[in-house]
Amino acid sequence: NYLGVIGYLARLADLIILMFDPHKAGTIKETYSAIRSTLPGATGEDRVLYVLNRIDECANLPDLVRSYGTLCWNLSQMTGRKDIPRIFLTYADSASNLQPGMEAWAGEREELKKAVATAPRMRLNHVLQEVEIVINEVAVEAECLANFKAGFMKRLKGTVKFGALGGLMVFLLGDFALNLLTGFPQTPLIGALLQGAAGPSSFILPTAGLLMAMAVVTLYVQRIQFPRYVREALDNLDTLVDLETTYKKDLWSRTRERTASIIRDHARKYVFMPHARHRARIERFLAEDIKGFFSKVAN
Repeated sequence: NYLGVIGYLARLADLIILMFDPHKAGTIKETYSAIRSTLPGATGEDRVLYVLNRIDECANLPDLVRSYGTLCWNLSQMTGRKDIPRIFLTYADSASNLQPGMEAWAGEREELKKAVATAPRMRLNHVLQEVEIVINEVAVEAECLANFKAGFMKRLKGTVKFGALGGLMVFLLGDFALNLLTGFPQTPLIGALLQGAAGPSSFILPTAGLLMAMAVVTLYVQRIQFPRYVREALDNLDTLVDLETTYKKDLWSRTRERTASIIRDHARKYVFMPHARHRARIERFLAEDIKGFFSKVAN
């Protein structure tokens, strides 16, 4: 599992250096997948440095410019970022071997070495990044469960309204219909109310009918409506999350199966939990607390 190994190592690394050959500034499919999806999901952008290596092998300045332009284009397509990340230009031999016009980049190798030297001091910052990634995964999971709950509550509200209307009709007219069919009871509730002769006994059959209607609605929700909704939610799970960015799609790819398992195995428990409130607390933590931690580390 090449990409799985890359992602695992990226989570452990304090710094990741991607080196490109000036004569092969393009990339293969696995490299594209790693830069597009695996690395953004496993690490922060500040941990990844892009390097165009061995520029001393370029025949002249136009040759270097072509290689650099090709790499910029490829990275813009692979990273999906609006801005092109900085690309360090380095060489394998001494600066004296650089072709005329390339001297301006002679100092970039030293800058790259300084960046590598600062990597250990970035470790705590990277731990916070790992925490942020995990919390973002939980946020996506909470979003899915909140939308799952909201969808069911919307359906349940319609069923309860219909059931309440039906129960009211049974309460008021049920014994009247029974009287028309069987002659019992002798005086239905409506008749007793109109005659002003309604007593406790007049409410026995209507109340029993109301309880039966409530029981039917409850059984319908538990045995038919809710299981059907769970199946539909699992079949259309991706619609419960707003996948507007590549980063969020990557988070969802890692949490999707876990969320599906929760819905599949524990739907009755989780449908009544306050997911929207949990999600709000998570988003507040990401927007305020985690930024405070990053600021303390930076200072």
